[in-house]
Amino acid sequence: MEFSALTFRLLLLFLPGLVGFYLIIDKLTVHRRFKLHAVLLYSLLHGFGSYGVYGLIVWALLATRRIGTADVVFFRAIRDTATTIDFREVALVTGVSVLLGFIVSAFISHKLLYRFARRLRITRRFGDLDAWTFLMTSPDVSAWVIVRDLEHDLMYMGYVHLFSDSGERDELFLRDVTVYRNSTAEEWYQTPGLYLARARRHLLIEFPFVRYDQSRREEWNERQEAETAP
Repeated sequence: MEFSALTFRLLLLFLPGLVGFYLIIDKLTVHRRFKLHAVLLYSLLHGFGSYGVYGLIVWALLATRRIGTADVVFFRAIRDTATTIDFREVALVTGVSVLLGFIVSAFISHKLLYRFARRLRITRRFGDLDAWTFLMTSPDVSAWVIVRDLEHDLMYMGYVHLFSDSGERDELFLRDVTVYRNSTAEEWYQTPGLYLARARRHLLIEFPFVRYDQSRREEWNERQEAETAP
């Protein structure tokens, strides 16, 4: 078999992984830009996972006698190039991959792995790329903010409706905004929406409403008492 034909065969077999990872997980989650080798690796892993889930579904249907006979051609096709690819199976697994992609995206977005690990005291990480992402997505922090641009003597008070992912540009879109002169607190004007493209290192963002977590405070007190105990 020619290399080009082999490449096409592999791409076709792993199409579900590419669709599920690159078109679903990559678009729905906040992360740093993936390099090409990372995209290929994660797509490969997601593809194997999708075929595995599809295989479990087929096995369950066979065990409950809902279907008579069935076979997962993929596992034979990757070993034997003479095996004919089942295009219907590729289409079905692509559908499984999309659904699995939504599940994985929700798992990542809600940081379920980190929450579970923190409950077991395995880690203290929160799973965010940086403090910017954590603050903008944390349920403990109100979306109502005060943004101070000290260099231009401006202050914006409003509701964070959109924010940029961690990357090359820092962007905020605020709703129901009141603009003040920062040094005198003199109100200038009000606007329903304001787009702010300014490097975050030049901004001071205040969060007037932060939910108080009593358990964290108690944990801190216990740690302080343990450190100061003779």
